[in-house]
Amino acid sequence: MAFEPSSTFYWGQSTVTIAQGETVTVTSTATATTTSMMSYSVGNTSIATATPNSTWTSWTIQGVSPGATTVTIDGAENAPSPLIITVTAGDDQNFLNERGLTHFWENIDSVKQDKLTAGDHINISNNTIKAVDYVHSDNPVPTSQVTQSVTNDMIATGTITADKFATGEVLKLTLSTSDIGEGSPLASNTLYGVYK
Repeated sequence: MAFEPSSTFYWGQSTVTIAQGETVTVTSTATATTTSMMSYSVGNTSIATATPNSTWTSWTIQGVSPGATTVTIDGAENAPSPLIITVTAGDDQNFLNERGLTHFWENIDSVKQDKLTAGDHINISNNTIKAVDYVHSDNPVPTSQVTQSVTNDMIATGTITADKFATGEVLKLTLSTSDIGEGSPLASNTLYGVYK
């Protein structure tokens, strides 16, 4: 009587859960003649794929899309139960994988400089930051303490009179038809003129 080799197969685990786009390894135990006497099939390869090594003792499982599928072994004498594979959606919001980078760039506009608040002398308009009418100083002082210089273009013609200046700042012209007072003290910053 001829000897027929045994063909048995056992999964190292009955279920596996992986994220979409990830790969895991599942171990198994198989007799030496397994590869020639048995076959395997994946229920839905659009959800996951399964690839064994040459001795069927290690399987590479890759998640393709969210869902559940199985890997079934045919031809084994012990009729092993299928390996159940569950694929979950990739957590792209927490990891910068290929899909996560897309999520990041699509949402960066909502978390960038629109959150900034303009401080003193700063203006933010249409995502442009400007220092408006601001001159840097190593010793800044409040604007209330700054005394501006008066220039000619700041004065309208005919608006400045002697009484608006500090004492002694402007020469005053005094004209008279009589003697102004020889020997008498004269006012400072004053020109005197006598005419007939």
